Amino acid sequence: MNLVPSQTDRELATAVRVWGNGLGERIAQGEHEGTLPLDVIRELGDLGVLGMTVPERDGGLGASTVAFTLVLEELAATWPSLAVGVSVNNGIVAGSITRYGTPEQRRRWLPRLMAGAALGASALTEPSPGSDPAWLRATAEATARVGV
Repeated sequence: MNLVPSQTDRELATAVRVWGNGLGERIAQGEHEGTLPLDVIRELGDLGVLGMTVPERDGGLGASTVAFTLVLEELAATWPSLAVGVSVNNGIVAGSITRYGTPEQRRRWLPRLMAGAALGASALTEPSPGSDPAWLRATAEATARVGV
């Protein structure tokens, strides 16, 4: 793996920094309300940030880990909560769908995750084990089918 950022990697990170510098009041409002505003998420989708790690064959940028790290660094400097959301959306959620999803699942979910029409999430903490995934004991049972 080449760990030296390319000119394109740097340009993408710079574009995210410039965009982030314009968030101003939206950060304060989002933190006050405990939300990541949908318009902010959609703007990140427009920038390509939400599909950075998704391969080009699935409609993403297919960006390198170095590029993604630079972008997360810029987001974290501006709004740490947003950086975490973008990281989970790209890594755990879109990454898992890309690697393990069926073609139908990739067609259904990746475009929505990349556009900011949906934002992936991950749940990990339980009262007893905390955030140690090896000790999680919760199970999920389907009781109704919810259309999304």
